[in-house]
Amino acid sequence: MPVEHIECPLCHGASIAEPQRLYGGGYEYQCPTCGGPFEVGTSAQAHAEKGGIHPQAIEQMQKLLAEGKRPRVEFIVATPNSYYSVTVVPPSATTELVMRA
Repeated sequence: MPVEHIECPLCHGASIAEPQRLYGGGYEYQCPTCGGPFEVGTSAQAHAEKGGIHPQAIEQMQKLLAEGKRPRVEFIVATPNSYYSVTVVPPSATTELVMRA
């Protein structure tokens, strides 16, 4: 898969992103400023490109990164309200990345 040099959706610094096929697609980011790998789902990526991820979701992501966890943000389209969901990717789901690194 192609790796892109892209603006980090969390800190807006320089980062690297790779398209992801697992867990609903989206992107896997490596940002030296944020401190670890994290994932952005397809819908959340679209929102990041149009104007940014909600600040509370960014805070949750950065907190999890500081704790050494691998977060994933999704934008959930629901009626009547859509919202961001931040979860921790289980370690078993990151085996492929660790082996490639």
